Amino acid sequence: MECKFVIGQQIVCIEDHWVGIIVGPYLPKRGEKYTIRSIFIGADYLGQEFPTLYLNEIHNPPSQTNCGFREQGFDYRAFKPLDEKKTSISVFEEILHRIPQRELTS
Repeated sequence: MECKFVIGQQIVCIEDHWVGIIVGPYLPKRGEKYTIRSIFIGADYLGQEFPTLYLNEIHNPPSQTNCGFREQGFDYRAFKPLDEKKTSISVFEEILHRIPQRELTS
């Protein structure tokens, strides 16, 4: 169980079948982007522990969970890192700035 996520990281939901989650009008949806607000060790309905995420974009009221009365978190395995370099034009802007500029002469 290795979780390489960090608080503030951009992620994308890759699995949205939320087994055992009781709460929620607000649940992550497959393909949507989120930002990690907090990470803690949660437990599923069998008592197996795993890293659990709170997301900036989703705030649910506290309720009874497998870890006590708290906001429902989400299993880290349902997300993958959002590779901003593949989705951001800033990568190309950075390359452009590295190219030496020549003055035009007539």
